[in-house]
Order: sequence, then C-alpha cells, then structure tokens
Amino acid sequence: MKKIYFTLLFLAVIKLSQAQDQIINGDLTIGHDGGAVTGPGKVLYFGGVQSNTDALSIFRYNREHNSSDLRINFSDDVETGADRFVVGTQSWVSQRYTPYFIVLADGRIAIGTEQPGDEKLSVKGKIRAQEIKVEADNWPDYVFAADYKLPSLQQIEKDIKNTGHLPGIPSAKEVKSTGIDLGEMNARLLQKIEELTLHLIAQDKRLQEQELKIQQLIKK
Repeated sequence: MKKIYFTLLFLAVIKLSQAQDQIINGDLTIGHDGGAVTGPGKVLYFGGVQSNTDALSIFRYNREHNSSDLRINFSDDVETGADRFVVGTQSWVSQRYTPYFIVLADGRIAIGTEQPGDEKLSVKGKIRAQEIKVEADNWPDYVFAADYKLPSLQQIEKDIKNTGHLPGIPSAKEVKSTGIDLGEMNARLLQKIEELTLHLIAQDKRLQEQELKIQQLIKK
C-alpha cells in the first residue's frame, strides 16, 4: 500500500513539474513564515531559454523588523550586462511589444526610449512636476566680489557680434545637439543678471553725478 501511495505521489509531482498553463482562482502564497526577522523569503524563479542562465526572480526581503522589500532581480551582470527590467504593452493585433519603462542592469532608467544616455534617468517626452530641486555648485555670488573683473558693455557687444550669443552662454546649435544642464544654466543666467545689475548701478551713479552737476550749473 505504501509503495502504491509513494508511486502516486511521485507521479503527481512529475505531473506538476511538467504543467504548463495553470489558472489559480484565488490567492497564491509562496512559502510560509520561516521565523527569521531579516533575510529573503521564498523566491519565484523564471526559467530562461537556450543558454541564458540569468536568475530572473521575484522575492520578498525583510531588511529589519516591519521593513520589507519586494525585490525583482533581473540581472547578474551589473558592470557589463545588457539585461533589462521592462514595462510595456504588447499589441494583440501585431504582437509587437512596445517598451515604456526600462531599468538597465547598471541602474540607469529610461522612459519612452530604449537608448538612454549616460545619465541616471533619460526621458523622451514631457515631464510634469510640482517642484524640482537641482543641486548646483559654484553659485555666482563671486560676481559681487571686489576683485571680480566685470566685462564692459563694449566687450560684450563685440562678443555678441562675433559669436551671435552672450559670452558664457551656449549657442542654439550646442543646445540643440547636447541639451542644457539646468543647474549650470541657471547659474550662468544668474551671473549675467548680476553683471547687468552692476552695470545698471554704475549707470545710475553716473546719472546722479550728471544731475548734480546740472543742478550746480543752473544755480550759477
């Protein structure tokens, strides 16, 4: 009797291991509480094709008490791998898969494009946000330093005639080709505003001096 029971159990395990499509009409739990506070839970592995041995998996990981991650592992080649985590849509008409959100093995993220640059986040399209904070170094307070060499308006005019744009500001061709760094560009624009402010202050002083001289001439 035991022999028949184990034979049936063995056949059932083989049948389950060979199962293809399954429909589960209810909750599915992988593993039970093992009693440990930290560490990984049971792992759901996805088999590959041919010689692809990357361990694609989903599992729960407890960092500490009451602090858990749902971890998705899609690569074992952080430095050189071309593995990706992709969210997209497959057309039921053409069967063409269109990726929308891609995480590369080295941590770069691409939205709307499959060809990200060297940046951590590449987005092809518009971005809407309530607030964006950009960290910037070398903020141009140095313009107000006593030893700052303020370019003359004559020199600025000469540079504009020669290059077609303000000195220190990228040309339209450069912006179209490589884009702009928001933090750096804001700093450059502020530098120009501060330089312009100093020119206005100097001009106002000259006007006041001229007004004073006119008033003195009138009194004479």
